Amino acid sequence: MNTPDWCLWPFGYDGDTCTSSTGEKIRLACIDTPELRGKRAEPVPAKAARDHIRELVVGRKVTIRRITTDRYGRTVAELFVNGSNVQQQLVASGYASIYWRYADQCPWIRREKTYTHHTQSVKGSTEQARSQRPCPTFVQPLKTTQIN
Repeated sequence: MNTPDWCLWPFGYDGDTCTSSTGEKIRLACIDTPELRGKRAEPVPAKAARDHIRELVVGRKVTIRRITTDRYGRTVAELFVNGSNVQQQLVASGYASIYWRYADQCPWIRREKTYTHHTQSVKGSTEQARSQRPCPTFVQPLKTTQIN
């Protein structure tokens, strides 16, 4: 399940959920973006996050590092374009925040033992991001290899 492989990325639903060209529904691991629909919907920042991930992945070969399956049957995975971690880029650019409840699934996040609990906002969001801790310390992106 952790073996990376290649697929072309046709589109993304919102900033943290996408569908591959093979029809696989993917929930981006370790991040959270504003919701496009529902009770806590924030359409403006949600669309901005969605559009940003589209810029990063649409029409490119995307390496998928599958981690698990969520309760909705979606694949939870990390994405890489040209060796660069897509989730890390979304957080660094302010379109996503770390989803600390599941942060241990992604090796690029290193939790600090001593910190002051606080929230950080997502770019364009009118609400504060949920369950956030201070900005993460980033490490080098996970190296992946092409599977033929």
